[in-house]
Amino acid sequence: MPASPVAEEAVRNALLGVIDPELGDNVVDLGMVQRIDVDRQSGDVDVTIELTTAGCPMRAQLMKDAKMRVVGLPIDIEVRVHFGEMTTEQKKSLMARARWKARENAVDTDISYSAHRGHRLRQGRGGQVLGHRQLGRPAGQPGA
Repeated sequence: MPASPVAEEAVRNALLGVIDPELGDNVVDLGMVQRIDVDRQSGDVDVTIELTTAGCPMRAQLMKDAKMRVVGLPIDIEVRVHFGEMTTEQKKSLMARARWKARENAVDTDISYSAHRGHRLRQGRGGQVLGHRQLGRPAGQPGA
């Protein structure tokens, strides 16, 4: 028996490092961590993560990451990860959070609106890039 069981908050903080690779954010902030149970006798931890679909292809990766993060806490415990499936309302909420987070973390670019709208480029023969003035010229004629 451990000296004192790990706190639920410590488990939740450890799970902040588990990133859903398809959504690009951690499972806690996305609202996917449904339940954390800490056995007061053994200190063992059960974590329930709700997935968007029962057949989620990332299930094994999320389980591995969650176990690795929680086992990394400075206490000798067993970690069990369980999965459930989100309701339609939970999925809507998750997607809204994911879209908001993506907008908040969007990287500014140096490409202006006119640069990507006004100039069409295509690849010509031999890999050269042709601008919009050259697109109408027959092959073999040099462009201006």
